[in-house]
Amino acid sequence: MGLSHIVFWGVAARAIRPARLAHFVDVSARMRNAAKTLTLCVLIALVGACSEGGSIPTSPTPAAAATTASTTANVVGPDAPSAPGTAPAPNLPAPNLPAPAPTAPDPKTTFGAGTYAVNTDIAAGRYFARPGFMCNLKRLSGLGGTPADVIMWEFLGDKVDQWIVDIARTDADFQTDAACGTWTKDGPVRGLESNITAGIWLVGSQVSPGRYTSSVWSGCYWERLRGFGSKGTEEIIANNFIEADSPQIVDIKAGDVGFRTSSECGTWIPATAGPALPSGNAAPSPSMIQQNKDRDRARHSH
Repeated sequence: MGLSHIVFWGVAARAIRPARLAHFVDVSARMRNAAKTLTLCVLIALVGACSEGGSIPTSPTPAAAATTASTTANVVGPDAPSAPGTAPAPNLPAPNLPAPAPTAPDPKTTFGAGTYAVNTDIAAGRYFARPGFMCNLKRLSGLGGTPADVIMWEFLGDKVDQWIVDIARTDADFQTDAACGTWTKDGPVRGLESNITAGIWLVGSQVSPGRYTSSVWSGCYWERLRGFGSKGTEEIIANNFIEADSPQIVDIKAGDVGFRTSSECGTWIPATAGPALPSGNAAPSPSMIQQNKDRDRARHSH
């Protein structure tokens, strides 16, 4: 290479350097102008959002993100979000569950003719009725139809104004016919009265303790009772069967639970001062109580 070439390239290099520098300066200026323009656009967009009631979006806090995730996880049904990469859950029909078993009705406390399971069909307790003639009722330990199944049996061949029976929780069944009418738990047919007519009565609330008198007919039968559930004589404190028409007196004690009297005894009224009358208050022996009971059964066919 000659001297002339060296001189040429030296002059050319000096000429190129300023041009290249000017190019770089121009590019830098353009980039600064673009950044300013972009910043201005962003500010204009933010100002516009605020003027329309919006707010500047911010990144959710960790607590908000956790709440959003929890809420999303609890969504069920067709609107529930699917996990990434999985198909949406199918909208399955509700399972065909069996209907709940019906609730058994409470045992009745009022009922008429029929055979009833105690504690299921009817409640145990003390029942009152105003039976008609030939009422037939039984407390039963079973429905085998044998005498051993009968706890108590009454066949009323008499017209009475009230009858009482105690049905125990241990009884299996209770049987009554249409002649007995309607039985009502804890439902006396009347309150306290001074006179006593045919039937069974509560001492204290229906019959006052004291001495009573009546002009009775043949076949009069009465009992002082300590309960209303026995088919035997164990609940009889005292009783009497009067064979002839005669005036009679009876003393009803405060400790008695009930008093039973037949239609042949007429109406018992409180005794007043007067001549002494024969009394049926002597405590009879168990054998005498049974004898009086049997004579009454024979008289009234029960």
